[in-house]
Amino acid sequence: MKSRVMGFLTVLTVSSLMATNTKASEVCKSLNSCRVLQSKVEARIKVLLNVMPQLTDYARDADGEALVMNQHDAEKYCLDQGLSLPTIRQLALVAQKMGAKISDKAADGYSPIYTANSAGERVVDFYYSNSDVTPRSDVWRFSYWSTRFHSVNSDGAYFFFGVTGAIDFALPNFGFTFPVRCAR
Repeated sequence: MKSRVMGFLTVLTVSSLMATNTKASEVCKSLNSCRVLQSKVEARIKVLLNVMPQLTDYARDADGEALVMNQHDAEKYCLDQGLSLPTIRQLALVAQKMGAKISDKAADGYSPIYTANSAGERVVDFYYSNSDVTPRSDVWRFSYWSTRFHSVNSDGAYFFFGVTGAIDFALPNFGFTFPVRCAR
């Protein structure tokens, strides 16, 4: 699973370099130096996958009430702020403060959280358990959208249910609306 994620992120990094019109010869001068750089990038990606995200407070309307929206509008809202919706992994990392657990290996009491690899195949991103979750503040009484579309149903998007710490998915076009928090 990690190798699939690493492969995808490596492709993403290479694509980013291509998009900026950067040539490999400008980044590394030889095959060996490129492999060293790839190793460093992969190591950094492993670290970044587990960095606690900084989330904004939930969006509020003029009266200070939670501003709710569908997943597509939530994503646009965050982009308009120069931010992004958190990934489901980022929300799971935050949920660890509430007692949730994340694992890269299957274990009793853990549910698989899926993604799609670069070939579009369904793969496990991580395993998640909310059995020991205790909400810490009122901000978690809501559910929040993530950026990750559920790979089994491309129209579905994962969301995080703050009260129980559960991760589930919903069909954005079916009228589901939740408050939005953005990732910095």
